[in-house]
Amino acid sequence: MVLIDNHFSAVPMVGVAGDQQTIVMRNVKFYGETEARDCNFQNECLQNPWQAGCTEKTAIMASAFADHSKPPLISAPPAFPQSKIKGDASFGGSTLYENIQFTNFKSDKTWCGTEQRLFRLNPSSADYTPAIRLTKPRFDNVATEAMAYLFTPPNAWAVVDDCGSFPCTGPNNVIIKFEGSTFSGSVQPLRT
Repeated sequence: MVLIDNHFSAVPMVGVAGDQQTIVMRNVKFYGETEARDCNFQNECLQNPWQAGCTEKTAIMASAFADHSKPPLISAPPAFPQSKIKGDASFGGSTLYENIQFTNFKSDKTWCGTEQRLFRLNPSSADYTPAIRLTKPRFDNVATEAMAYLFTPPNAWAVVDDCGSFPCTGPNNVIIKFEGSTFSGSVQPLRT
């Protein structure tokens, strides 16, 4: 697959619960912002976030394995977003990305002023985010600040039926592992 300048390029969800579930994506190319502008003026979305086209850009939204989500291949527009999790996720599973290429995520902001990231946590995944493993990823013109958007669990997640009197801590426990990465371009992420 080749995914170019998308709101959410890939949301790898299987719609099935289970600790042994696995998602594998191979040979996919993700392109960040292109010269085709989503707005008329630079940073327009910072002043007018309701403007058409003012949407963040993400290559991959982290997976979850829950049986109350949409199946991976839907046949009609869903009533709620494909990524929406409507039940408890499994505390297991894995995601593997092999030979993935990320190109032109030169900043964490688009020309219009919206956020742009390679990885973003699922905003409805309160319980658990399976470890994300990438083998032989290629980064071409990718900035450090564009790598990932991780967030603190919101206080609204403190629900007695779910995690008790404190917010569920799934977003605090995220692992993204890179193996055999290569880097090119004039903008490159920091490597440690």
